[in-house]
Amino acid sequence: MRRDVAPKTHYYRALTGLRAVAAYTIFWHHLNPLGTRSAGRPVLEWANHFVQQWHVGVPIFFVLSGFLIAQRYAASVAPSWTWAKAYLQNRFARIYPLYLLITVVTLVVQFSALSGYNSHMLQELPLSGKLLAVVANLTLLKALFSRFILATGVAAAWSLTVEMLFYISVPVVLLFVKQRTRRLVVYPVAAFGLGVLLVAVCAQLPFYSYGLLDSLRFMLNCTFFGRCSEFACGMAVAYYLKQTPQANAKGGWLTVGGGLWIILCTVAITQVEWQHPRDANGLHTYAAIAVNNLLLPPGIALLLVGLLREQTWFRTLLETKVAQVAGKSSYAFYLLHDGLLRKLSGQFVPNSIVLFIAAIVLSIMTFYLIEEPLHRYFYVPTRPLKPSVLLAKK
Repeated sequence: MRRDVAPKTHYYRALTGLRAVAAYTIFWHHLNPLGTRSAGRPVLEWANHFVQQWHVGVPIFFVLSGFLIAQRYAASVAPSWTWAKAYLQNRFARIYPLYLLITVVTLVVQFSALSGYNSHMLQELPLSGKLLAVVANLTLLKALFSRFILATGVAAAWSLTVEMLFYISVPVVLLFVKQRTRRLVVYPVAAFGLGVLLVAVCAQLPFYSYGLLDSLRFMLNCTFFGRCSEFACGMAVAYYLKQTPQANAKGGWLTVGGGLWIILCTVAITQVEWQHPRDANGLHTYAAIAVNNLLLPPGIALLLVGLLREQTWFRTLLETKVAQVAGKSSYAFYLLHDGLLRKLSGQFVPNSIVLFIAAIVLSIMTFYLIEEPLHRYFYVPTRPLKPSVLLAKK
């Protein structure tokens, strides 16, 4: 039976290709080939620090999610259990099946005494801590705990906790801004206020010893409450494009402007964070966090508008068949690249370029053989709600 959830939407080929770009920048952020080779060589040293900030691929994913969810569901959102059930099932189908499979395999390896893969950290935990780590990973809540965020399960999957909370909250926001889109500004402000409150409250809870929202810096770097502005920018793009429809334009001022904006923000973060080593809690300085969370998202939003409104060589490149395959498999690539693949192949594939190619090949196979079939199995077919149905449900 078809469910009344969302209208048929366009497939944005350029944005699918952009997903691959975002995933690949994150790969080089994690496996920076420069590393210690840049010591004593000023130009390479600066380039090394610059590549270390290529985590900006994560904000690109968040802004994309905000745009796609608002574009798909803004017109059809309805305060009904039928709508909510189908919506949540489709979000579940999108991210959880493949995540669960890879996470279970990863946890089994990590808990194995023979693996040596983060086992030292797990062995230090009491039984209750080990159980909590497993539950937090399986429920997509691990990124609320600073002690679990990178040391257990799939390291890169911390962003899925952020995504999940966005998915849960966004239907209420879509209803709230349905008549007045300017209300969207309330969304990140309210999320930030709730995050500050939770940081204070969690300090009094038993789970605080495992790093449950253990600091303001952690909340701003790694949780939905600090990163909501990125989703809000993507949603704003969706509303803007609906309210100002126009044909594709020649030239590329928006695309170029958005790209330069992203580069300049990355340079600014590089300069501010120069003296601070990377750790599990993300950026160290509040200035860098402000650039990443507040100044960078509008630049990404501008790039999205450019890719959807302008005919440029970059858009043409992102719309090629190769880029489409890379974009579709980018989620599998993201989950695989910095986990078991890197750990278990380290002794056989020490070269990061070879590992990059191997990760691409494996992610494409994973997408077509596992991810896509699972998504089709759990996905609920949808069609647009008729006005008469909407009126009847009010």
